[in-house]
Amino acid sequence: MQSTKVARPKQVKIGPYIFEIRYVPNSEMQDCGEVDKVFLWIKIKDDVPEQQQKVTLLHEILHAISSVWDGGRSDEHTEEEFCQRTSALLYDVLANDPQVRQWLFDK
Repeated sequence: MQSTKVARPKQVKIGPYIFEIRYVPNSEMQDCGEVDKVFLWIKIKDDVPEQQQKVTLLHEILHAISSVWDGGRSDEHTEEEFCQRTSALLYDVLANDPQVRQWLFDK
């Protein structure tokens, strides 16, 4: 039985805000991803491996959550460090532990 590939998300709701998710060519940005907390968009490099896109999206979502939570008052270095450390490991847990994922999301 083949699994159906899920389309990449085009938006994500964080608190009361909807962030547009844009997938852009490597030439448009230096980092793998970025978030604009004023204009409410997240950019992800389109031509990096899919797993990197997923981890990067989670990383940028964490930045957006931080901004919504504290109104953008957090220290930029501390926020980046937290997002960097958390995104890859959180992705790993959700991707590789079906029982935890199923229990968390009741599916």
